[in-house]
Amino acid sequence: MSLEIDPLIRLYCEKMSSEINPALSSIEKSTFLNTVKPYDASDHMQGRLLAMLSHIIAPKLIVEIGTFTGYATVCLASGLQEDGRIITIESNREFEHLIQQHILQSGLSHKVELRFGSAIEELPKIRESIDMVFIDARK
Repeated sequence: MSLEIDPLIRLYCEKMSSEINPALSSIEKSTFLNTVKPYDASDHMQGRLLAMLSHIIAPKLIVEIGTFTGYATVCLASGLQEDGRIITIESNREFEHLIQQHILQSGLSHKVELRFGSAIEELPKIRESIDMVFIDARK
């Protein structure tokens, strides 16, 4: 479900948001070229919001449920503490190659742990304290 935003508010947000970095631009293009539902990915403004929240919280551990092609993963990982990491859980292995490629090109692969499977099964395996959770999967 997509939320319609007033065009004037969207224009303001776009004007006030930082420019998209080359890695995110590349991920966005790749998602549109290689997936059937590219609009399922976070967009630029959502990504900037996620990055801002991550920078404010400065988490040591983020858990993301629903990776898709990794756009939001990269945005969230940008605000991690220096020794922080993000565990991202994706149920669809079909996206594995794209996710790995996108994370690698972001330069943040050392901070990303990609897991495949059901979040219900993967979450209990996480024993550390979680600082931030982003649920971006079918609910």
